[in-house]
Amino acid sequence: MTSSHTLREVLDIVALPRAAVMGLVAAGVVAPSRGSHGEYRFGFRDLVVLRTAAALRRSNVSAGRVKESLLRTKALESDPASTSLCAEGRHVVARADGREWQAETGQMRFQLSEPTNAGEVVSHGRVDAYRHYEAGRLHERHARNREAEKAYRAALKLDPTLHAAWVDLSALLCDRGDCGEALRILAEARLRFPESTALLFNQALAFEDVGDCIGAQRAYQDCIALDPLNADAHFNLGRLFDCAGRAQDALRHYNQYRMITS
Repeated sequence: MTSSHTLREVLDIVALPRAAVMGLVAAGVVAPSRGSHGEYRFGFRDLVVLRTAAALRRSNVSAGRVKESLLRTKALESDPASTSLCAEGRHVVARADGREWQAETGQMRFQLSEPTNAGEVVSHGRVDAYRHYEAGRLHERHARNREAEKAYRAALKLDPTLHAAWVDLSALLCDRGDCGEALRILAEARLRFPESTALLFNQALAFEDVGDCIGAQRAYQDCIALDPLNADAHFNLGRLFDCAGRAQDALRHYNQYRMITS
C-alpha cells in the first residue's frame, strides 16, 4: 500500500509556501496523483523532491534555478533518494553513484578534489527519516500505535526538522492518554517551530486533557493570533470561556467560528 499526503500535509512537511509547491506542480517537477474527490495526493518521491526544493531555496538558490535543476534531474531519471543536490554559489551541483554534474544543464564535472558535504541539502538520513515517517503513518492507520510511535521517533532522530513527525507523534501520544509526554514533545517541537499552528493546537488539546484550562486558553489564543481563520481553535476557545463563565468572550469566538464555517 502506497502512502500519500494531502496538499495541507505537504505544506507542513516541506516548509514551502503553497504558491511555490503549486508552481513546481505546474512545471511538472512533481506529479501528484488525484484522490477520489479530485484533490492532490503527494507520494514519497514528491516529498523528497519538494524538501530538496525547500533546502535549495534556503541556500539562496533562485526559484528558477531550483526548478530547472529539479526538472533536469528528473529528465535524467535520477532517483531523488540516491541523488544529493548542493548549492555552490548561485548554481546547483548534483552527485550520485560517484558522478557529479551541474544540475541546471546536465553538464558532467570532473572532481579534482574530494567533495565536501557542507552544501549538501538532501542526505540519506533525511530520506530514511521520510521512510520512517511514512511507516509511522501506515502503522497508525492500522491502529498499530506502538509501532507508529517508534517510527515517528526514529524519523525525528534522523531529521529533527521533520515538522509533520512532531505533529503526528504528539497527537498520537495524547490520543492514547499520555498527554504529559505529549506536552514534553510539544515543548521541544515548539522551540524548533515557534509559529506552527498545528503544534499550538495539539498543545492546547493536551493542556485540556491534563486539566490545565488556562494553558489551553493561551495556546488557542496564540494559535488564533497566527491563524485568525482557524475555526476549530475559535470553537474550542469559546467552549473553554463558556465553561469559565465568560459568556461574552465565548459568544465572540462562537460567532467567529460561525462566520468562518458558514
